[in-house]
Amino acid sequence: MLEKKFSLKRTSGDHEAAGVHAAGSYHYRAASWGGVQAYDYGTSVNSIATLRQVGEYFRSSHVQKYENKHVRELFGPFPFHIKDGVLYKGEFPNHKDHVHLALSD
Repeated sequence: MLEKKFSLKRTSGDHEAAGVHAAGSYHYRAASWGGVQAYDYGTSVNSIATLRQVGEYFRSSHVQKYENKHVRELFGPFPFHIKDGVLYKGEFPNHKDHVHLALSD
């Protein structure tokens, strides 16, 4: 996914403990394709500019699907966010140093 396209490292796993993410998070929802529906990407070796390229890719191309899955959430250090598949203005809180991407069937 984003690892190859933007040379980002996935920083969240398939079996994170409760309380690491918000209650009801896509990080805790099983995906029909295996794993979970949301992952975080980016480490200290990735620049903010690289993370912003991810946001620009999704915003400029009006991506609603990624790898044949619906984009449910996209948060990061960009001036918009996607929540429940809807594009909103403004940065989503607490995502200045990584990208959060949630997908669903």
